[in-house]
Amino acid sequence: MKIVSFLSHDFTHHLDHLAPLCYALNAPLIVDSPLTYEMGKTFYPFVDIRLEDPINLFSWSNASLVLLSTRYAGKELKATFGAFGKDKIRFCFCPHGQSDKGYKKEQIDPFYHQDVALVYGRKMLSNKKALQTVKDTVTVGNYRLWFFKKFEKEYRSLLHKTLPKLQDTTRKIYLFAPTWQDGENPSSFFHKTEELITSLPKHIHLIIKIHPLLEKHYPAHVIRVIERYKDTPNVDILLHYPLIYPLLSKVDVYIGDYSSIGYDFLYFKKPMFFFSTSSQIPSLHQCGIQIPSKESSIFSFIQKNLDQTLLDQKKKQLYKHSFFDFDKEAFEKNLHKLL
Repeated sequence: MKIVSFLSHDFTHHLDHLAPLCYALNAPLIVDSPLTYEMGKTFYPFVDIRLEDPINLFSWSNASLVLLSTRYAGKELKATFGAFGKDKIRFCFCPHGQSDKGYKKEQIDPFYHQDVALVYGRKMLSNKKALQTVKDTVTVGNYRLWFFKKFEKEYRSLLHKTLPKLQDTTRKIYLFAPTWQDGENPSSFFHKTEELITSLPKHIHLIIKIHPLLEKHYPAHVIRVIERYKDTPNVDILLHYPLIYPLLSKVDVYIGDYSSIGYDFLYFKKPMFFFSTSSQIPSLHQCGIQIPSKESSIFSFIQKNLDQTLLDQKKKQLYKHSFFDFDKEAFEKNLHKLL
């Protein structure tokens, strides 16, 4: 069986989901974007990443399984290859993060029109509506955490090289990871980013991880924020920076909204804070503390609520519900059974 993975366009944030999987399966990751290729070679040097023109897609048309991370790519590629008689290929959807989003409408269901879908754990398996739209599922577990642990030493060195401000160990590291402005939940990026930066205490190093789709849909706003605050000594604004677990391993406090990165952060059992506009409290938000929408001093509020020991058990339970441990041998065996 030949497995390949394909990532199109400048979806650099999907690298962290496909590259570790390709490493585990000893499969190449084919990209068609020079930016994605550059980011891939920089942050995932252990993975076979290849830059190919889309017109050369048929160079891997003899594959049995193609791993994808975007919802509609499988349907589109299946039609393309089918038109040329290549109808034996199966397309496998690899989720790009655990989330409380993406299940309200059938057309944005992440499993819609997939041949095979990978699931992280019980949380995804419990979504019966989503599972009904896919032919087969394979449990994969948290392979990204496994990948990070395998190369932890190398990634600690890479973090200091790419984010030199982290070498100042006198400051606590706060991560602000707003989601993009989708059709379900608004992003906190527009209303909270500048407020966080302008009120930032000197003893805190703030890392702002901007979702690339915010740049795609709101380029002027994103560029303005980056240019205005790029020289702030205790602020790092990351745009095309795909690493998740290596970064989270350095973070002391997480600030988010509906981003799937919050689920990854559960593993570390550290303080979590959320901006929320929903009347319903998502599962993830129950593992942290919501910042009141009219709070005038965000960092003072966070400082008063840093002791979240009572939420450690909730974090542990939700993490276990969301992710199985990654068993490389069992995963490969189950994947091969479908082909």
